[in-house]
Amino acid sequence: MSTKMKLGPRQKKWIADIPEYVQAHGELCDGKGFCCLGVYAHTQVEEPWVDDVDNWHYLDKDGRPNRVTLGDGDWEELGLWSGEGRFKVGILYKGKTYGTLAILNDSKQITPKEMSAFIKRNASEIFKKAA
Repeated sequence: MSTKMKLGPRQKKWIADIPEYVQAHGELCDGKGFCCLGVYAHTQVEEPWVDDVDNWHYLDKDGRPNRVTLGDGDWEELGLWSGEGRFKVGILYKGKTYGTLAILNDSKQITPKEMSAFIKRNASEIFKKAA
């Protein structure tokens, strides 16, 4: 169990928003839903989503398209270790150790409501700072 970390307003909003969306797997947005990281891009990054023949992506702060990970400036603003949501250390969930939010989301072993609780419970391993 991780030690408690004080979350910032950006992180609190993201955690609260995750259960409100249909879950996508394998990409930030599939046109119907969002992976947990895609929820952040959808709700707190100002660039609009672009549908490029069913390859949904958004443009990061440097104008680069991002389809499967958060752009450099965006994951940093959220206080994550990387665009994939890399953990400081592996975290056990349902008998398996995971190293990133992207892999956990794509495992189809976790619902959006469970993901929200997981992030909050393991904040000190998921975030490098409050944001």
